[in-house]
Amino acid sequence: MDKKKKDVLNKVALILLSVSLIFLIALPIVKVMTSSYTVIIHDKDLNYYRGGNLFICGSTIIVKRDSESVKNKTSLPSPDSGRFYYTILSMDNIISIEIIQEEDDEDKEILPVPVQYLGRYKIILQGHEGILVLGVSKKQQVYGSLRFPGWAKGAVEYLKGVRISSGGVRFTRSASTPEEIRRLGANYLFKHNFSGKYSSSGKVIKGIMTNDRKERHEWEAERK
Repeated sequence: MDKKKKDVLNKVALILLSVSLIFLIALPIVKVMTSSYTVIIHDKDLNYYRGGNLFICGSTIIVKRDSESVKNKTSLPSPDSGRFYYTILSMDNIISIEIIQEEDDEDKEILPVPVQYLGRYKIILQGHEGILVLGVSKKQQVYGSLRFPGWAKGAVEYLKGVRISSGGVRFTRSASTPEEIRRLGANYLFKHNFSGKYSSSGKVIKGIMTNDRKERHEWEAERK
């Protein structure tokens, strides 16, 4: 084989090797960047926080993590993309990484939400009377707030994970950070999961609230 032909073959082999290496490096990165699952990370400082786009190489972790962390796993705040940022962690400082499966399609919010399911409601829970507001933003995102004037500071509480579908509503009322506790005037971290069913007119909602201790309490709301 002459030298010229040998040089051409060497160049071709080098190009193929380079392309293969780029592919092997790029493929995992693309897979990580487009992944939809989330994780809950528990570190050795006993903090829990959410993460996504997780990439592990040896003892190094690259993850898009939530800036908010809590000491009680049940008090984790609902995901908010505005709080997430990329960071590098060491596996030496991690106790566990829990993968959270995606919810079934039947649990996902269905839009548009019927207008009779929105508005201002008077809510009664465990003898406390409050104001529940449910609405939809310009981006068709369901939101809600709750206020019990006679509880703590009587501040407006911004609900998390609000979903309205199939004649029902779900949302979470919680104080999951020290900042939220101070703003509300609460004495402790808490997380209350609400679920309810609308009447045919949408004027009345009746449901169950489950607290941190798995205790269940009935609640009812009537549109004002």
